[in-house]
Amino acid sequence: MMLLAEKNDGVTIKGRCVFKGNETRDWLSRENTASPTASHEAIICTGVIDAHEGRNIMSMDIPNAFIQTLMPEQEEGEDRVIMKITGLLVDYMIDLDPTYRDFVVIENGCRVIYVVILRAIYGMLQASLLWYQNLRASLEEYGFVFNVYDPCIANMMVNKKQLTIRFHVDDVLASHMEQRVLEDFFTWINERYGGLKEMTCTRGRVHTYLGMTLDYSKKGKLKIRMDDYVQRMLDEFSVKFKVDDKQETPAGNNLLEVGKGKLLDKDQQTEFPSEKKVWSYWSACSCHIRTWLGLLMSRGHVILSQPFDWNLFIFIFASVLMSPLPCEKITYYLSFWDRV
Repeated sequence: MMLLAEKNDGVTIKGRCVFKGNETRDWLSRENTASPTASHEAIICTGVIDAHEGRNIMSMDIPNAFIQTLMPEQEEGEDRVIMKITGLLVDYMIDLDPTYRDFVVIENGCRVIYVVILRAIYGMLQASLLWYQNLRASLEEYGFVFNVYDPCIANMMVNKKQLTIRFHVDDVLASHMEQRVLEDFFTWINERYGGLKEMTCTRGRVHTYLGMTLDYSKKGKLKIRMDDYVQRMLDEFSVKFKVDDKQETPAGNNLLEVGKGKLLDKDQQTEFPSEKKVWSYWSACSCHIRTWLGLLMSRGHVILSQPFDWNLFIFIFASVLMSPLPCEKITYYLSFWDRV
């Protein structure tokens, strides 16, 4: 499966060849697939420490992370991971390497290639965990000591000052009192993981990390915003509001009624908030809509959503438009985790 996705910058388009990992759930345990992620508390607390100590900050993105991760070696007789390639991807592979033509077979009138997976591919259930083990081993080799409470936070002493990193899959945030130390670390990690494509990094006092804007511009303070992310969600929502469509509160006399009627159509089911979208939305909004979002999510999976729930969702959007929040007044921070 080939997917195209727009990155958060609104300009870059990235393509992904996706492995259908959902079909492997029956024979892969959670212990062999669950990858650690930095906790919300760790991201916020280390960010506050960075601001208090006046550290320099660098955020960086590791490109093509999974494909740089080798699959575990299989002993003789053990099952191998096989991927079935069909459709246009067969033609693309033959264009890249004509020798693949010798491995094409015909099934139900369609051309198919079966390949053995040697490296982790986006979509494999175990890909994130394999990548985490790869990155952790490299960081420990560099000299980092991992936090015993959070497996995605690590520190090491450089020039008698603490170098701290936190990471979520391939997004890394590092801090140290000396910019030179950060530059040396970036040079090392780029040499290690920038072979297929040069790594990118952001220097300075404002960083976009995990959907949040981390602003260290004011000395000793960290300001966290997600207003641009919320605005992007509002812009992409299919229901377009007018100025006089604002709603003071999603609550109403029938708030607790159970929805009745037919299920939502496929387009509405797709747009109805998944759990990740609700958490990210929640993170940048004031507490007056938290109850309604919780109620909305308590009514079951997206495919069971009733028209009543859809109307409540529209009221929530209108309520946010009624009381836009300047970043100084955002008091709830819940990080948005993408792409697992």
